[in-house]
Amino acid sequence: MPSLQSQLIKTVFRLRRIITPPAGVLDVEKERAETEALAAKFKTRLQAIYTPTEVNHIPAEWIIPPGTSTGRAILYFHGGSYNSGSIYSHRSLATNIAQSAQALRRC
Repeated sequence: MPSLQSQLIKTVFRLRRIITPPAGVLDVEKERAETEALAAKFKTRLQAIYTPTEVNHIPAEWIIPPGTSTGRAILYFHGGSYNSGSIYSHRSLATNIAQSAQALRRC
């Protein structure tokens, strides 16, 4: 069964499409800004440690939730079709997954 948050996000996307139908041209900056604004509303309650890093000149970060084992790690690639989403927009999701798996998280 879908969570309340996923149902809310789905409703937001449906309403957005009704209010401002697609123009046929992708506005990447607008998509990025809207994704970041929506993601900012869903913050984790965990007090994780976020350490910036770089992988082949691409920004990344280690996410270390409390009580995790350093012997385990998860590599997470967020979706977004290269036009929306970022480390920050997916930080809450990545932190929650890392906490559930009791592993380090790199995204």
